[in-house]
Amino acid sequence: MKKILFSLRASFITQVLVAALLAAAFEMGWLAEGVLSGNGKMEYILQTVGIMLMIILIPMALKLHTFKTIKTRIKSGQPGFEKRYMLWSEVRLYMLATPLYFNLMAYYAIINSTTSFCALISAVALLFTWPSQVRMENETGMVESENTNTTTEQK
Repeated sequence: MKKILFSLRASFITQVLVAALLAAAFEMGWLAEGVLSGNGKMEYILQTVGIMLMIILIPMALKLHTFKTIKTRIKSGQPGFEKRYMLWSEVRLYMLATPLYFNLMAYYAIINSTTSFCALISAVALLFTWPSQVRMENETGMVESENTNTTTEQK
């Protein structure tokens, strides 16, 4: 369990760092800002796509582990459930990172506050998926005993 948590936390931190580096690259002038500013049609398309990505992916990602098919695949007791849990947790992280990256890029391309708010909402939603032992236990049904490193199934 600890290896999975370590790997998921590393992926989470990587997603946050990539977003921060992307914003820093624009702020420092390494990437051009406002390249699509003034193009009304492109601004509308970028805002619409950014909002739709946020509206669709964020709720779906936050509820991903409660969907019946996914929930049955990651429950403990099935062989290889750790790898499936890791896979679906990574999918959730990428589902939340997609609108974050897109809206960050769109904000700096058109310099519009709508996309910046969408990026902020995506970043906050990403914080709700911090990989923790309690979250993993709740989502997989496994409990790590305090005295040993072995896991036992919840009753």
